[in-house]
Amino acid sequence: MSRLRERLPILLLFWGAFLLLHIACRSVNFQLKSPLCGITVLFSLIYIFTPAKLRSLFANGLLAVSTLYLTAAALDLLVRPWVIDRFYYRPEERFYTHWTRHDRIGRYAPLVDFKGTVYGDLAAMAQRPEWRDERQVRFQTDRFGFRNEDPRPTSPVSLFVLGDSAADGTGVTQPETVTSRLRALSSKPAYNLSIICIGPWGEYVNLISEWPRLPVGERPRIYWVLFTANDMEDPCWPASPEKIQWKTPWERVRTRVQNIRRHSAISYFLLGLDQSVQGAKRQVIVKDFFGKPLLFFDVYRDEARRTARDLTRHRYMPDVQKSIQAMGAWAREHKVEVVVVSLSSKEQVYEWVLKDQKPWPTPAAPTPFFLAIQDICQKAGLKAIDLNPCLVKESKRLYEKTGELLWWRDDTHPNGQGHAAVARFIMELERKRPKA
Repeated sequence: MSRLRERLPILLLFWGAFLLLHIACRSVNFQLKSPLCGITVLFSLIYIFTPAKLRSLFANGLLAVSTLYLTAAALDLLVRPWVIDRFYYRPEERFYTHWTRHDRIGRYAPLVDFKGTVYGDLAAMAQRPEWRDERQVRFQTDRFGFRNEDPRPTSPVSLFVLGDSAADGTGVTQPETVTSRLRALSSKPAYNLSIICIGPWGEYVNLISEWPRLPVGERPRIYWVLFTANDMEDPCWPASPEKIQWKTPWERVRTRVQNIRRHSAISYFLLGLDQSVQGAKRQVIVKDFFGKPLLFFDVYRDEARRTARDLTRHRYMPDVQKSIQAMGAWAREHKVEVVVVSLSSKEQVYEWVLKDQKPWPTPAAPTPFFLAIQDICQKAGLKAIDLNPCLVKESKRLYEKTGELLWWRDDTHPNGQGHAAVARFIMELERKRPKA
C-alpha cells in the first residue's frame, strides 16, 4: 500500500489525462477491449509494480504519455471550428445532439440560424461529387431544439407536424419545409415537432414530453407522418408514460459528455478510414432519369418490395402497434385529433424508374406499409391516410409542367416541391374538416 500511495499522484495525472482525451474523442473508451484503454491499464500496472530503482524512469514515461493524451485532446477541441464543415455535409447532423432526458431520442442545438450549401445523403454515401444536387439552405431551430423560426412560440397553435427526418425537412431550406408552408398557406401558426433519427415510438415520446409546454389553441390537430421506408425498422420500448425510463441526473451529465465527444475531429478522421463506411457506396443505386442520374437507396428499395403480409409479420410490428395504440389513448385523454399520414419513399413514388418500366403507371396503389397499419390505426381511434397515390400523380404532373421532381436527385428525402405537395394535401384535409 505504501508503494501505491507514493505513486498515486503520477497515476492520477496519467488517468486524468486519459479522461480528458476520452471526453474529447469518442474513439477513446473506458473499456479494456479498447486498445488505448488497455495500454493505459497496462502502463499503470507496470508503474505500480516497477522496482524502486526504476520508478523515476517509468514515471517520466507516464508523464510523456500523459502529455501526448493532453495534446491530442487539446488539438481535437481546437481544430473543430476549422474542420467541422468537412465532416458534415448538411446541418441536421452537425447540430444534432443526444437529448438529456432520454437515451434514444435527440434534439437539435437550440437557437441555430445556419446558412450554407448542402447536398444529399446518397451522394455522400456514393462519394461521387459529380452526383451532388447542391443547394443553398437556411436551417433554424427554436429554443427547444426543433425546426421552427419562432424561438419561443406564444401564439396559440392548433396545427402540429410530428415525424422523423422526412417530415422535419432534412435537406430543405427553412421556408420550404412542410410546417413553414402550412403557416404560409393557412396564415395560422403551425409547429414542427419532428426530428431526425427517430421512429414511431420516439415520436410519441417527443409529443407527450413537449405537449405540456406548448401554447395549444382550439381544436388542435396533429399530423403524424410515418415514413414507409424505415419506420418499421425502428425498435420501440414501453409506450406507457409511467413506464418510460427518463434519465437520472448522473445520466444527463453523461449525455452532455457524449454530445462533446460526438463532434470529435480525430474520430471523424478515423471513421473515414473505416472500410465498413467505405462500403456504403455499394448501397447506392444509380438510374438514368431522362438523361440525368437519379439515386436510390437499396435498403429502401428492399423495404418497398415487402408486401403488407410481410410487414404484419415483421419482428417490430408489435412495437409499432403499441406505439399507435398509446398515441390513440393519449389523443382521447387530451381531446386531440391525431391524423396518421403514411409518407411514401422515393423508391415507391418513382418505382417505375427502379424497375426500368414505362413512366408513371396509373393508378398508384396504396403502399403495403399503409395497408399493414390501417386497421391498427382505426382500432386506436386514429384516422389514417396514404399519400402514395397523391404523390405519384403529383410527380407526373410536376415533371410534365416544370421538369422538376418531388425528391432531390441525390437524396432519400423529399425536396421543397415534395414538402409543398404534402402541405397542400394537409391543407385540403383542413378545409374539409367539419366546423365545431
